[in-house]
Amino acid sequence: MSFFSYPLLQRKATACVKLKFIVLITLAFVLLITAACKKKNTDQLRIGIVQPSINHLPFTYTINQNAVDINDYKIIQFTSGWEAQEAIIGKEIDVAILPFTYAWNAAIKGYPVKIVSFLERQSDGIVVGNGIKSIQDLNNKRIGILKASTLDILMQDFAQSRKLQYTPVYFRSPSEQVAALKSSNVDAIVSYVPTIQKFNDDYPVIHWFADDYPMHPCCDLVVNTENLTKQRQKQLFTLFRAMNKQIPKIHTFGDEILQIISKDYKLNIDQASSALEHTGFMMGLEPSGMDFERKMIDIGVANGMFDKFPSDLDIYWNITYKYQD
Repeated sequence: MSFFSYPLLQRKATACVKLKFIVLITLAFVLLITAACKKKNTDQLRIGIVQPSINHLPFTYTINQNAVDINDYKIIQFTSGWEAQEAIIGKEIDVAILPFTYAWNAAIKGYPVKIVSFLERQSDGIVVGNGIKSIQDLNNKRIGILKASTLDILMQDFAQSRKLQYTPVYFRSPSEQVAALKSSNVDAIVSYVPTIQKFNDDYPVIHWFADDYPMHPCCDLVVNTENLTKQRQKQLFTLFRAMNKQIPKIHTFGDEILQIISKDYKLNIDQASSALEHTGFMMGLEPSGMDFERKMIDIGVANGMFDKFPSDLDIYWNITYKYQD
């Protein structure tokens, strides 16, 4: 090898070192970005909502209004309360907006699930098919119900107070209920807004449970306490403050909110207005709401739906003072 070949080899070696350096820097950058993204996802508060229901309207409205940093929250949709309950028990989500019976059921079984606030109120009723003209006509009829739901216990209470007998036919999702009623496999269903608004005049509401219990809790904000890191607690409190401020805007029946309901739930404006008319939203854990839930759970225990009655400390976590201004 000639003397003049050494500079060439040296230049090649230098280039090789530079290339390795660039590769290492690039790899480090990619790992840094990946770690940052992973940390960001880990820091998000995961919130489960039941898409067919209007119960999460204050939350979705708050997000739509950019009232909180949307990067702090991850929305996970479910088609039924059962699915959302299983997800919060399994720590797949941190927070859920659920019919209160699912939260009580989880707490009774020993899971670290607690109600931090009531939210959706009085949105449930009984939808009937052909031939049913009065409440007494429901006697000995087949009633489609979401098993172990708030609707299940409300129907039990309704029938007991009016001395009615009925055959419960259980379903896991509202869509199954609707199909059963339209195919005459049941005579009526116990349902909620906005599913109720999608029926035509052939399927009227014969009773609203708000007539018995005005502004009663239907769906609550529920948390898995073992999932709530300090960061997630902070995000939760921030969200609560924002939702509390947005709720009065929802109750104005303004064009904006009606358009959102119409778009999100595929309703016309009249249907959207009816859905909002039969739904209330109010946060907090007021004593009357707690008394109502206790009464419903007591009925569930008496009828074998639950095997015991938990204490308030086992089911409620009052953080109202932390998010009120």
